[in-house]
Amino acid sequence: MKSSITKLASKIDELERATSGPAPLARVQQLVKRLGTLDSEFKARHFEIVDIIDGEEILTAEQDELDGHDDIVMDLEFRLQSLTTTSPDTVAAPHSAGTPNRAIIERRSAQLQGRIQSTHDRIASLKGDGTDMHLVCLFQEQLIDLKRELSS
Repeated sequence: MKSSITKLASKIDELERATSGPAPLARVQQLVKRLGTLDSEFKARHFEIVDIIDGEEILTAEQDELDGHDDIVMDLEFRLQSLTTTSPDTVAAPHSAGTPNRAIIERRSAQLQGRIQSTHDRIASLKGDGTDMHLVCLFQEQLIDLKRELSS
C-alpha cells in the first residue's frame, strides 16, 4: 500500500510540475478517487493487523503508523485540491483558497470517527481486572489526541 501511495505522490508531483495553471479536472478527480481507494485498502489491512496485536508497544507503533498514513493522505488531498482551486472548471463547491472543501472535511471526519471507534472497541475488549491499566492510559491519550484533532 505504501508504495502505491508513494507512486501516487509522484504522479501528483509530475502533474504539479507539468501545469503552470489549473490541472485538468478529470485527471485530478481520477487521482482523488485512486487515493481514496488506496486509503481505504490500507486502513482495512491496518485494522486487521491491529485486531490481532496484544502488546502495548506494538499497538503504539501501529497507531503511529496510522497517524503518519493519515498525515500523508491529508497532504496529498490538499495538494490535489490546490491543483484545482484556480480552475474555472472547479465550481462544484464555493470555498476560498486555503479552506478545505466539504469532501475533505467529511473524509477527515470519517477517518477520525473510525479511529475513535477502533479505540472504543479496544477499550471494550479489555478484561476489566486491572491488569490492562497501561492500555487504558494509552487509549486515554489516544482519545485526548483525537479530541485535539477534532477541535482543530
